[in-house]
Amino acid sequence: MQIFVDADACPVVGIIEKIAKEHYLTMKKTASDCIPCGHCNKQCPFKVMQMERMSKIREYFGK
Repeated sequence: MQIFVDADACPVVGIIEKIAKEHYLTMKKTASDCIPCGHCNKQCPFKVMQMERMSKIREYFGK
């Protein structure tokens, strides 16, 4: 059974995004503090490209 065809149709999505942004903006360190040195990419045991994620997070939250 499919409940939502599109996440935009869910009224809760906007609330969750607002809460996430408010929390993110209260953090002492944010993605804008990242200096793309590559250290995190080498350290991640799951081989996630963290530098790319930090860039996307910075773009999304504007900080």
